[in-house]
Amino acid sequence: ALAVFNKRVLKNCDIKQAFVQSSLPDDELYIVKPPVGCHRSKAGTYWRLLRSLYGLKRAPKLWFEKLSSHLQSLGLRQSSLSPCIFVGTLIEGHPPIYVGIYVDDIIYFSADDNVEREFEK
Repeated sequence: ALAVFNKRVLKNCDIKQAFVQSSLPDDELYIVKPPVGCHRSKAGTYWRLLRSLYGLKRAPKLWFEKLSSHLQSLGLRQSSLSPCIFVGTLIEGHPPIYVGIYVDDIIYFSADDNVEREFEK
């Protein structure tokens, strides 16, 4: 609604391999069997996961924590009404940017093209 009101087009991006971007907590141990046919592993060996993978129950939560932490480090504030929405000023004296997250998809807009380009960097 804000984008339409400001006569702006929503931009979007899809984060490739989003869940793998998240590290697993050091105090948690995840052991998996290597894929069938993997020539790098001897028979009867297992792998300790250091990063999150699609299919782990915690993967979406770990990814969201990493992404929201990064957005907050940019100066964006998380909405108290909808935790998937972030708002903030990236460039002093310019309009804010609005960011929405759905799993590994991000939509965003600002009333200023320069702010959107800065966010894309």
